[in-house]
Amino acid sequence: KYDKFNYFNQAFFNDSINIEIKDNLIINQPIIIKTTDIKDSLISNIFIKIGKDSQAEIIFINNNSDNKESLYFSQNIFLSALDNSKLNLINLTNLNSETLSINNKNLESSQNSLIYLYDVFSGSNFTRSHVYSNLNGKDSKVFHKSFTISNNQSQFDLLNSIDHFSENSFSNISTKAVLF
Repeated sequence: KYDKFNYFNQAFFNDSINIEIKDNLIINQPIIIKTTDIKDSLISNIFIKIGKDSQAEIIFINNNSDNKESLYFSQNIFLSALDNSKLNLINLTNLNSETLSINNKNLESSQNSLIYLYDVFSGSNFTRSHVYSNLNGKDSKVFHKSFTISNNQSQFDLLNSIDHFSENSFSNISTKAVLF
């Protein structure tokens, strides 16, 4: 699903990551990707493919809370989970109060795939998180837990869209936002 931000992010990205987990591979240790001490605007496109009968946990840690500069931070994740795959995708983002944060996730799940998505956002001036999930395979499942916390000057734009295109697919969404 594309809108103005998606097209902008596709045109002007300055960082890209490609993660491919081969078929029949079980990774017992988490894959941890840290983005810390962000000094300039960062627009990342991240492509993840989990092969058939594979399992993994991927953790993104994004932090610029010590930097006081005004920044644009964007993380765009495109995930494909093939048959019988399992993925825990954890996104921990702590940004300063001057940062504009745009997060897009496009999830595609195949037969009997299982995706656990956890998002935690804190600190930014504006947080936009849009998650689009397509459950394409029979018995595919997506669980999304999202928690956003910031001060009373912050704004949130949170969207979760899950389309069930196959029989016996299942999804669960839990979103909490706290202003203090």
